[in-house]
Amino acid sequence: MTAIASITRIEVVVEGRADHAGTTPMDARKDALTTAAWIALGVEELARALASGDKHFAATVGEFEMAPNAANVVPARVRMLIDARAELREDMDRFVDELGKGIAAIAEKTGITVGEPRIVSDNPPTPCDPDLLEILDAACDSAGARHRRMASGAGHDTAWMARITKAAMIFVPCRDGRSHAPDEFATTEDIALGTAVLLDAVKALDTRLQEKS
Repeated sequence: MTAIASITRIEVVVEGRADHAGTTPMDARKDALTTAAWIALGVEELARALASGDKHFAATVGEFEMAPNAANVVPARVRMLIDARAELREDMDRFVDELGKGIAAIAEKTGITVGEPRIVSDNPPTPCDPDLLEILDAACDSAGARHRRMASGAGHDTAWMARITKAAMIFVPCRDGRSHAPDEFATTEDIALGTAVLLDAVKALDTRLQEKS
């Protein structure tokens, strides 16, 4: 693993106007939900553009609240929370900047009030130690494991360990590439192979320490 991605969460609030869904003409509405939908699509489009290439980037509108949330009322207010993850800090900075510009353009087009995007939390990316990555590459070769370097989009305790020592991680493949989900599954063989890689890496580190002592 090359790095643990940064995690930035951004709140966006859209303020429209509640009206009767049956009597209010379409051209007289201030529908907060339609503007919020444009923003959500913009988040996906921007994230896909930043995700192209070798570096990891992802963004999700994972929290969405609508008021008054009634079938016969034009939505008056929407609050959304965007979860963005980036291997590189410059990608996150670009995302936040372009998100703000995109939201302003959508608000101007729809005539709906959208508050400034508010960063709720912001954790920086954690790069893995280059020496450990080389040792893990060699351990994979020694154990006969196919391997590639990749960033983790999920958070890990390793990000905290990296503050006080050298850190890196070994991943084993999951069925259909799904992880952090109830149906996550890895075969016993893959887990055993990952364990063999870990053992070879520990032996290599121990040898290096003995050589230095």
